[in-house]
Amino acid sequence: MTKPSDDKEGADSSGSESGGGAAQIHAKHSLSANTSQHNRSRLAEMEQEEKRINYDLTVSSLLNTGLFMQVANPSQELYAGVALDIISENEVSIGIAIHDGTYSIDFGIHTISGLSKTKEKRGKAISDLIYEKLDSYKHEACCKLMGVGLAPNVHIESPALASRLWTGLDIVPFVMQVGIDLNNQQLEEIRGEKGWSVDEKADSMVRKCIL
Repeated sequence: MTKPSDDKEGADSSGSESGGGAAQIHAKHSLSANTSQHNRSRLAEMEQEEKRINYDLTVSSLLNTGLFMQVANPSQELYAGVALDIISENEVSIGIAIHDGTYSIDFGIHTISGLSKTKEKRGKAISDLIYEKLDSYKHEACCKLMGVGLAPNVHIESPALASRLWTGLDIVPFVMQVGIDLNNQQLEEIRGEKGWSVDEKADSMVRKCIL
């Protein structure tokens, strides 16, 4: 993972409150969607190619040549993993990792502070952040997120998130234990003093999602 920066984001508009103040979201490292440039270039090429198509061709001809499928499905297929660390009663850190099926290509770490003690508002603030980040990344990177691995405590803190990702973003959610793709030595590191950062846990989630 690259060394995180200290960027800050604006206040969360989800409506979660603690002591009358809105929950604050701080980004130690944001999803950058740097890989989107290649996809945008590819989409531009496809648009030009489509303009050159002889429109006298029938739809059946397009299907037979495979050209229809090429134009209709330009998106890159990616996967996501989400993990959560509880920092205090009203503050959590959320890690999001993106994987292309071969390599981890991006990650983000976001901290929400000032969370409400009310379970519903707390869960909605967490759900809103994760949903917004994945939705934004999907559009910026011109990609299709096929699945997302959620750490168990993410599902506990925000039970509605999984169904929301499925119905709203068409992403298949999987709730899995952190580290089940690791060997015994790596598991000991997670449980020991070394610990694992939240983005490393998210990366474990996305790898298991792919498997």
